Amino acid sequence: MKKLKFVKCLLFSCFVSFLHAQHGAIDPTFNPTDIGFGNGDGVIGDVYTYALQPDGKILIGGYFSHCDGVLRPRIARLNANGMLDQSFDPGGGANYFIKNLALQPDGKILIGGWFTEYDGTPRNCIARLNPDGSLDQSFDPGSGANNHIHYLALQPDGKILIGGWFSSYNGVTRNRIARINSDGSLDASFDPGSGVNDTIHSFILQPDGKILIFGNFTSYNGTTRKKIARLHADGTLDLSFDAGTGANDQILSYALQPDGKILIGGWFTAYNGTPRKYIARLNPDGSLDHSFDPGLGPDNLVNNILLQPDGKILIEGGFLNYNNTPRRHIARLNPDGSLDQIFKPYILFDSLFVHFSSGMEFLTVLSDGKILVKNYVSYTGLTWCMISRLNPDGSLDTSFNHGSGVNAALEFYAEISTLALKPDGKILIGGWFNRYNGIPRNCMAQLNADGSLDQNFIPDFNTDTQNVYLTGMGGVPIALQPDGKILVAGSFIEHYGTIIKRVARLNSNGSLDTSFYLGSGANDYITTLALQPDGKILIGGKFTEYNGITQKYITRLNPNGSLDMSFDPGSGANDYVSTFALQPDGKILIGGEFTEYNGTARNYIALLNPDGSLDMSFDPGSGANDYVSTFALQPDG
Repeated sequence: MKKLKFVKCLLFSCFVSFLHAQHGAIDPTFNPTDIGFGNGDGVIGDVYTYALQPDGKILIGGYFSHCDGVLRPRIARLNANGMLDQSFDPGGGANYFIKNLALQPDGKILIGGWFTEYDGTPRNCIARLNPDGSLDQSFDPGSGANNHIHYLALQPDGKILIGGWFSSYNGVTRNRIARINSDGSLDASFDPGSGVNDTIHSFILQPDGKILIFGNFTSYNGTTRKKIARLHADGTLDLSFDAGTGANDQILSYALQPDGKILIGGWFTAYNGTPRKYIARLNPDGSLDHSFDPGLGPDNLVNNILLQPDGKILIEGGFLNYNNTPRRHIARLNPDGSLDQIFKPYILFDSLFVHFSSGMEFLTVLSDGKILVKNYVSYTGLTWCMISRLNPDGSLDTSFNHGSGVNAALEFYAEISTLALKPDGKILIGGWFNRYNGIPRNCMAQLNADGSLDQNFIPDFNTDTQNVYLTGMGGVPIALQPDGKILVAGSFIEHYGTIIKRVARLNSNGSLDTSFYLGSGANDYITTLALQPDGKILIGGKFTEYNGITQKYITRLNPNGSLDMSFDPGSGANDYVSTFALQPDGKILIGGEFTEYNGTARNYIALLNPDGSLDMSFDPGSGANDYVSTFALQPDG
């Protein structure tokens, strides 16, 4: 938030006007204990790359627009505490994403990616910045790369290796790999010949000047080399490094040990014909190092590898177990490949993510043993990337800017999708989340009037899909009864181990009300519920049965949770019902994805009689041309 600074000479009338909060302004007294409040809300978008400066500041690049609410197109710098460094200003920044960056000894910053300009100046896929974020005009790549630069590495002599999808640099043929001079011109002494036949993801510069390359290629300059190869300093293939048949799928991560051995991780399940699931170590000549034995290893891909100074190995990826021991997305290994049981990681996420990431990536191990990671959370369709810090034992370092409010439960996504205000001023929230202010709360929580978490209200719902919404796509999926009990609906199937399918009633403290009997409940998710004045409960959603009885997309329950047989929708709706509105006369407006109700055409909106039959006097004609997700009933009907 911006801080207003007043000066003594300010006119008294202006001063008085500032004393009153502006309409719609943030109320800073709400949820003041949120560990992210006032410390910034992270990055809106994706962070793809980072560099740690000698002064502890952190450069980040990617496909984001803002950092901590301040415009920072694709690149920003954070202070050591995780807050935005306002002195680093890229102006208009890159006009598309930055995939990689490297910090020069003089403090200048090389960036590569897929962009055509930086702060309004043409720069094709590569540029160099001054330490303050402005463009370094002395670095001139000419027409630059003709396609995406995926990776760049700064050599000790100041020359720059680049790899990616390009086929030329400044008009000269260079298939996916090239080296450029410190002024941005092409280094003609580095000649890869025909180069690689597919993408290069990354490099390792060896101390002897040789270059390890990783990617999706199967040949280098016409010689078979699957996913990994080593080059001489002049770009020719080093034939002494022979991986045989190599990895049988992509290598996504790597680390070079001081002894010259090479850790690799990715999608592969074998190396040179020997089973190695997702992680392996190679000898300096490219052969498999059999002394590194991960056993069964991780049960899914390894996306990142980070070598600690003590020789232990941090890994991150899509796995849930390592050698049959639970380790959700993050683990630490001993130098021989066995699991380090001392490292008990803080779980930032509770579900398996998609694409090439588990949602957390290591940045670096700091001198005090703490670990910088990046992780994601989304809200209203925008993604924030949080830079977090773990303690050496894997627990969360709460002194470092961690973000705010709810935390993600699915992929990179967190959402509060429904609210209910209780008579005592407390606030019930439901949605896609598993924490509030860092405290576990799965899908539902209760807040005090000041926004802090009510620690005495502890619901816990488990779901049958990765779509862990408690609440749904519309309507009022939390309903408060006059006696203080709480009706909830969604996709959950149990509450603290008790099978309770998709609709439940809680006591005022969040415990399950066992007098509300459901039987087998709904056979698919519920998106909306409404409490009638007589205590009966309307539910709508994607279900087609309730307690084994056909009830298509809508039904009504008695106050004890049993099916109300007096409510007869006939064949019901022909697709899901997402919202209700109860009229004063007892009739029921419904909206959703349906185009028929009990065989009569009704496009997305209909009115029912109190017994569930269609009210034919309400005729929307051709109705809406797409689904209806919410209603508001006016006083005039």
